[in-house]
Amino acid sequence: MKKKSSLADSYVSALSAALEQRRRELSMSQDELALRAGLHRTYISLIERKATNFSIKIFLRLTEALEVNPAEVMRKAENLVNAKKVKLERQSQSNADS
Repeated sequence: MKKKSSLADSYVSALSAALEQRRRELSMSQDELALRAGLHRTYISLIERKATNFSIKIFLRLTEALEVNPAEVMRKAENLVNAKKVKLERQSQSNADS
């Protein structure tokens, strides 16, 4: 049985995606981001693969290294979570109509 994703899990996943998107916008490697943030590259990889949770301190180190306002990353994550909710609602409605 698949574990139901919590809202917190959805936000962690969306934050990971938003951070990765920003890194790619800057054409920055995981190695470079790790160096700038004082983290190990494999930890960056774990975050981007949504394989680990991370603290607010790590989040802030990453946003600083990515030269982006933390609130902007949070807004992007919120948009991703909302888009996922809408998609799930449409799928549910479609299944109910079938």
